[in-house]
Amino acid sequence: VVLLAEPPHFRPRHLRYAIEQGKHVFCEKPVAVDGPGVRHVLETTEMAKQKNLNLVSGLCWRYDYGVRETIKRIQDGAIGDILAIQENYLAGTLWHRTRQPEWSEMEYQLRNWYYYTWLSGDHNVEQHIHSLDKALWLNGDKPPAKCVGLGGRQVRTEPMWGNIYDHHAVCYEWDSGVKTFAYTRQMKGCKNDTDDYVLGTKGKAIVLGTGNRPRIVNEQGEWRYDGPSPSMYEVEHQDLFAAIRAG
Repeated sequence: VVLLAEPPHFRPRHLRYAIEQGKHVFCEKPVAVDGPGVRHVLETTEMAKQKNLNLVSGLCWRYDYGVRETIKRIQDGAIGDILAIQENYLAGTLWHRTRQPEWSEMEYQLRNWYYYTWLSGDHNVEQHIHSLDKALWLNGDKPPAKCVGLGGRQVRTEPMWGNIYDHHAVCYEWDSGVKTFAYTRQMKGCKNDTDDYVLGTKGKAIVLGTGNRPRIVNEQGEWRYDGPSPSMYEVEHQDLFAAIRAG
């Protein structure tokens, strides 16, 4: 088993090589940073299927028991038909590694890979992918038909922050007419919220239920998840090895 947790830019090539060598793979998210990289990974996943190799990505909420149960209930009709989704990943700033005199420009960028689009894809790709993946999951894992968005650099303007944005807002629309309004921001001193809001014809849901809020509200009342909650970071690897053992 190969674990891929290097800066995202390199993952498509490393994943292809691992599959070519017949290895099972845990590949962190995001699996690529641009369209060509994504298409390369899609080709590699087909190769993995042909070789009966197991491939798990680091989209860890897929392995959270509470999230699994919440989305299952939504898909089973607990809030009726989905009308719209709001995805929030509104957070503060992250780490930065101070430039050292002995570093080349390449080493500096690699050690601060998050802040360069060629290495990270920007934080709507690197971080907000968790939220976007839940929207995809709720829409039957079918990609949206179109999207329109905006973004910019309002506070993270110094050269130390590379060339990524500090905020994005994108509306994704599916063929079904369902729209997902996706907001992500990395700024200090702002209101933070990371959760998924689903509006249906017969109720509403909050997928993570942060702040002990009910995850589903409908005519029958409120529902909160009270089942087991093992670490999703452990479950994703447990599921990988269970799949390997099961062939």
